[in-house]
Amino acid sequence: MTVTPFETYQHYLSLKNHFTNPKYDFFKYGAKTRASVTSFNKRKDKYWFEKTYRKYSDKEVVDF
Repeated sequence: MTVTPFETYQHYLSLKNHFTNPKYDFFKYGAKTRASVTSFNKRKDKYWFEKTYRKYSDKEVVDF
């Protein structure tokens, strides 16, 4: 399984929601969000997710 920059973004959002939104449970929803590729492409920091994707292995991205 290869993690893409978009999937790295989705994991980031799901973890952020888990700790900031009391209604969202990371484990209950399986790290799923309603993020779209369009919203990812509009972000000014999307290159950080691409750099993280290239620098770390798949397991390290999920653990990161």
